[in-house]
Amino acid sequence: MNKSKEGLDRLQNELPDSFVVTGSLVDLQGVLSLTERLQDGIEQEHHTLASLQHHVTRLLGVSNLQQLKDLQSLQGHCR
Repeated sequence: MNKSKEGLDRLQNELPDSFVVTGSLVDLQGVLSLTERLQDGIEQEHHTLASLQHHVTRLLGVSNLQQLKDLQSLQGHCR
């Protein structure tokens, strides 16, 4: 779970500082490429968290709700 959180934090740190990006076509294509890479990373982290949630739920049942809530919180960052 910590590895997933670190991965999400790393992806978030790679985001451009501004939502509005201006520049040459080459610059904009670079931003698009970065955005696509980040989206792929987020989707991978989301799938990893969903798999972890499934395994935790199956192994622990609903007896350890805090871990389940932590996983759901991390998933919320993927959206």
